[in-house]
Amino acid sequence: MTPAEFIREMLWPVRDTGALLALLGFFVLAKLALAAGLLGIWLFVVTIPALFRYLLYLLEARAERREVPTPGIELFNWVENFWSLFPLVVFGLVAWGDLLLADRFSPAAAIWVGVAVLFVTPAVIGVLAITHSPLESLNPLAWRNFVRIAGWAYLLAPAGTLLALLLAAWLSRAALPAAIGELAWLYAMFLCFSLTGRVAAAGDIGGLLRAERHEAVAVVNDRKVALDHAYGMISRGNLDGGLAHIAEFLGSSQEPDADRRWLFEQMLGWDRYDAALYYAQDYLGYLLDAAREIEAVKLISRCLLLAPDFRPAARDRGRVALLLERMRRDDILRQLGPTDRAV
Repeated sequence: MTPAEFIREMLWPVRDTGALLALLGFFVLAKLALAAGLLGIWLFVVTIPALFRYLLYLLEARAERREVPTPGIELFNWVENFWSLFPLVVFGLVAWGDLLLADRFSPAAAIWVGVAVLFVTPAVIGVLAITHSPLESLNPLAWRNFVRIAGWAYLLAPAGTLLALLLAAWLSRAALPAAIGELAWLYAMFLCFSLTGRVAAAGDIGGLLRAERHEAVAVVNDRKVALDHAYGMISRGNLDGGLAHIAEFLGSSQEPDADRRWLFEQMLGWDRYDAALYYAQDYLGYLLDAAREIEAVKLISRCLLLAPDFRPAARDRGRVALLLERMRRDDILRQLGPTDRAV
């Protein structure tokens, strides 16, 4: 990355109209909450979760190279997309722990721990954006895979955020209006999620994010019935029966592409995603049969991000090896290990 590109990335939250409107909007809401005294507590309760939810949406948009959304009323709905509130819990616990460390030990120790946490943060929120699973976002193996796929570009996110935080700290101590320093702290938060999305897009991790779904409500309900029945079987230990029920549903599906993708996304949200990985083996075979090679490679990458021991079904390993060699994805080949070339 050239110095000019780095500067453009550092200024991205003010160069993008949607992000800039969101930044100013949340800043105004925070100032109103502070000015309202006790009445402002309620405004904080609604604003802070909405802020973290929007930041994750911003990360996803940048990772998928699409337009960043402007804030809407749906951000203030606590029921919808509950996973997106998880960063609020993590950041709150980290801030509390850092303050406790500064009080019990020393401010210097708290600063160094904060810097260490900062360098892990992009992996945590990046994995959360990919999997929509709070539990998986705390998995160090998933962090490692995220960093491995991103490569050296990963350092852009924590290093750029650290520079923004240092600038915010300096502005807060300078003889300037307090609002400038406060806005700088919020800017650093936006920049962290923005840079993480940029890193994900550069490493093609954005292609692993869930696709937008616009299918009809009736179709979604049919899928849900099939999925709920399969979940009931799998949760009672009947994995083969649950997967067979899903296969039966797909056999009569009028929209097999959309249904397969939707089922996979939903299964990733279960308490255990091993069923999703078994299902992914069949899904991978379907993509290979349809010669949808890029989607197949992205599915393999996503499964390896979730579980490094994931392997394609034995019947597909030869085709997978040839595909990865042709697409020069030696990184995935090394992770999969030796494969049988017989198709």
